[in-house]
Amino acid sequence: MDLEPEDIDAVFDEYDTDHSNTISYAEYKRLVWHHRHLYSGPGVNTVTLLMLYEAITFTTVVLLVLLNGYFNVGPPAFWESSSNFVWYSFNVMLYGPEEPVVRLTLYFGIAIGSVVSFLPFLIFKIPMLGRALIRIPPTGYDQAGNLRPTLTSHQKLTKARKEKEAGKYAGKRHMGAFFHRASAVSPLRQV
Repeated sequence: MDLEPEDIDAVFDEYDTDHSNTISYAEYKRLVWHHRHLYSGPGVNTVTLLMLYEAITFTTVVLLVLLNGYFNVGPPAFWESSSNFVWYSFNVMLYGPEEPVVRLTLYFGIAIGSVVSFLPFLIFKIPMLGRALIRIPPTGYDQAGNLRPTLTSHQKLTKARKEKEAGKYAGKRHMGAFFHRASAVSPLRQV
């Protein structure tokens, strides 16, 4: 949408009801409300929703593991020294690694939380579906260290054929022969 300065002045004159050549907050609010259809904010994409799902599920599972420990697992020393769930959670964080039952419960809880939060991302591991959803070409580094798109199989064959025709590999020797010859003419070699 291209606006000329005259267009902007006309809009400001329309909404400047007190003719002060400035727009007060109330006038600005009315201007924005009437032209809100012109603004389109950033949309929420699928990856953002997946990341939000992962964070919520993992946090929920960790909270459920702590609640399960508070009501069922213990150990009794934590129950006796904790007046409520918050203090129990602090005891688990501070002294939990000393208790095998707490370590075991946290291990399995975090493992289950990881599996549950990973499930939506599993679709990206399906060979053809993952590439279709992501739409990012595979990349790699060249000999100079620059990031480049990887060659297709046809491009690899064409490159190999051109290098073979150009004789790029002709006359190459084994590295052992180079070192052997170099040591034979070394000035440090005693005769």
